[in-house]
Order: sequence, then C-alpha cells, then structure tokens
Amino acid sequence: MISRRNQRIIFIPIEIKNREFYPKLLFSSYCLKKNFSVFFGSKKSVLRAVNKFSPGIYFHKSINYSDFDFIKKIKAKKNFYVSLDEEGGFAFSTKNDLNKFLNYRSSKKNMELVDKIFTWGVFDENIWKKKYPNYKNKIINFGAPRVDLWKEKNVKKIFDNEIQDINKRYRDFILILSSGLTSKRELNKVLSLDSKWLNFKNNIQKKRRLKTLKNDLKLFKMFLQTIFNVCKSNPKIKFVLKPHPTESKEDWKRISKKFPKNLLFEKDIETSPLIYCAKGVLQTSSSTAIQSYLLNKNVISYRPKKIYFERNFGNYFGKIVVNSEQMNNSIKKLAKLSMKKNFLDKKINSRLSFVKGIDNSKRIADYLFKFTPINNKINFAKIYFYSFVFKLSDILSPIFRLNTKRTNYANRPYKEKMNNGISKDEIKNFFAKVSLSKTKVIEICKDGYYFKNEI
Repeated sequence: MISRRNQRIIFIPIEIKNREFYPKLLFSSYCLKKNFSVFFGSKKSVLRAVNKFSPGIYFHKSINYSDFDFIKKIKAKKNFYVSLDEEGGFAFSTKNDLNKFLNYRSSKKNMELVDKIFTWGVFDENIWKKKYPNYKNKIINFGAPRVDLWKEKNVKKIFDNEIQDINKRYRDFILILSSGLTSKRELNKVLSLDSKWLNFKNNIQKKRRLKTLKNDLKLFKMFLQTIFNVCKSNPKIKFVLKPHPTESKEDWKRISKKFPKNLLFEKDIETSPLIYCAKGVLQTSSSTAIQSYLLNKNVISYRPKKIYFERNFGNYFGKIVVNSEQMNNSIKKLAKLSMKKNFLDKKINSRLSFVKGIDNSKRIADYLFKFTPINNKINFAKIYFYSFVFKLSDILSPIFRLNTKRTNYANRPYKEKMNNGISKDEIKNFFAKVSLSKTKVIEICKDGYYFKNEI
C-alpha cells in the first residue's frame, strides 16, 4: 500500500496520441521521480480519476474561452489547474497573429481561475503577459515537454526500436511532413466547429476565418502537387510522407492511392524517429522544421508566393523554395545545403526555452512539486476498487444505455485521435528506457492508467 504521508497527485490528459503521448509520458517520468502519483490517459479516463481522487494538479493543453465551466468543475475539487498550449504559440509569424490566436484560446475569466500558464519560450510569454498584465505572476516560461523529444539524446534512447525498424524498412529516404487542410469537406467541418468555439461576433470575423481556411487548403493542394511532381522527377529517390496527426485519415486514404511508386505513406511511426533517420526533410509552415534542424537534418521549406503564412516561423529553418523546379534542384543538392547556424540558433532562442543539460519536463515537474495540494486519501485498494467500477460501467453502459447521446463538437472522432489506444506494454517499455522499470502501472479503465514509482 502507498504511504499516505504527503502524497502528491498529477492528472495528465492527452487528446491526440500521435502528438502528445511520448512528450507527456516523458513529463510523467519526471513527475514520478519527484514521487508524484500520476493519472494518465484519455481526457475521459483522467476526468474519471479527477472525480474520485482529487485534489492534485490538473495539467491541461489549453484554456479555451469555452472551457470556463470545465475549469470551474476541476477547481471545485480543490485542484491546482495549470496549462501549456499544445498548439505552440512560438510558431506564429507575428505578434499580432499570436494575439488573435489567444482571443479564443484564452479569456480573462479563465485567467482568473487558473493557477499557472506555462509557455514555450520568451515570444509567447511576452504576448501572454501583455494580454493579461494583471496575471503576470501566473505566466511561467519553462518551455514545453514536446521540445524534449527534439533532442537527439532523447530520440535515440526512447525510439531505439523504431529507429532500427525504419532503417530496415526505408533506408536513404527523404521525409515529407504534411500540415494543413486536406479537403473542402475538412474546411467546412473546421468552419462549422469554429462557428461554435470561436463565437464569431459578426460576419466580418467569420469571413476572415473562412479566408484563412481557404488559404490553408490552397497551400495544401499546391504542396501536394509539388511533391508529386518532384517524386516523378526523381524515380530513384525514396520519399516517405508522414501526415500531421490532426489531418483527416479518410482524406489521406483517398489521396495515397494516387501516390507515385517511390512515395511511401507512413501513418503509424512517430515523427521524431522518422526525422532522425531521414536524409532530409520537406515541409511547409510546420514546427517540425525546427525539430529537424535540432536533429541536424537539412530542411527544404516550401513557401509559394501569394500565400499568407500565419505560422511562418518554421520556414526559416530550411532552404526556401517556391515551386517544383526549385524544390527539385534543392533535393539534388541536399547534402550541400548550408545553414546559417548562428542566425538560426538566435531565432530558436527567441522563441523556445532550453536549459543546457536539463529537459523542460524536469523543470516543470520540479516547479509544480512546490504547489501540489497534499492528498493523503489514496491507496492501492482504492485504485483497484474504482478500476473495477470504471470497467464494469463501461461494460454495462451500452447494455443499459447509461450514457446519453451528446452532440459531437470534436474535429476528429475519439478513435482517430487515440489511434490504436494506449496499452500497458508501451507504457512499461517507455518507463524501462528512462530507468523507471519498477514503476507500478495500473489500468483504471480503457486508455486510462495510474502510475506510482516503487522505489
């Protein structure tokens, strides 16, 4: 049984597995080393744990203005509420673009409620503080756990098996990283959701948003056609395309049928090991360009004319090309591309926080340890009891219709966001790689787990 003395609990929900799973597992590992108990998994599973095992820290991905009631619910259970926006404010082209983004990713009411906001770096920290000057003390710049997975030492340690698999399957390939709207149907879906979540005050705001989405769709189509042209012009080069985790799998299933033979589709393997193994990377307006640069890969950034780039920052970290011909020439000279390292390093430091030799995940875990409410009411007996209750409820719900039907306002269905779900084996394997093989991992319900470091 867990000692009941000075226990600290942290709740770590994930929404999109391909984007958040490994960074938040790494963050969990540092929490475990501080002797936190961790509830980890899908939003639904973690909310169940909040209802039964509070108080603790709830670590969320954003404070959308529409989250007010949810934040109140979490806080009502005496939890400490913190957030780090997964969308990455560092990537926006201008201060004005980020400020507009925060208009719907935050609100004054929510800032009054939450306890701490973590930022990716100085750039978004300054915009947050300028927008909410009365809450400057709540805004902390410690960087993001996701950036920890952009470090070679962590990629090699955590993804050793994937790296071996990639080298066997592909070898000498150029990685293409997609990021955009994949169809008009997706555009309409996003606009419909935005009409609810962004709460347009007038038609002018809605038209501006529609213009931005049309711009994103146009860029995607241009990028895709350029990629096809380049692949056909270089039949002896192997290309591997990895879609963004938020893009439509249905659309990609349709699009991939038209791929040239030397363009391979990879939807399962994590982005970090793919970048690590690639000869070079092709991208447009994506933070993966920065990740690729930090992993010492040459990058080609597709940046056609007459397109507005709301998130242009990543394009600095590659050779800028505007059409198929320029991309084709750059690929042929890929090994000779030169980077202005000092200039780019300064660019990174202006947007992202790093401390040499220390992961951002550790910095955040160390900081939160001081603020976490003490919880001396949790033990293994209680964990196992509610694990049984949750699993029984999941079995009985479809039979007795215990769950009422709700309107789906999510951009992606749960199954698509969580991929194949979360298994105990992949969690245990991860902890073994970060020297936490003795960690107790208990499945409390589907895609929901409890971790405790047994030292």
